[in-house]
Amino acid sequence: MHPTLRANPFPERLFT
Repeated sequence: MHPTLRANPFPERLFT
C-alpha cells in the first residue's frame, strides 16, 4: 500500500 493511495479519498480497490 502506497502513502499516495491513503492520501486519496478513493479506496485502494480502485487503484489495485
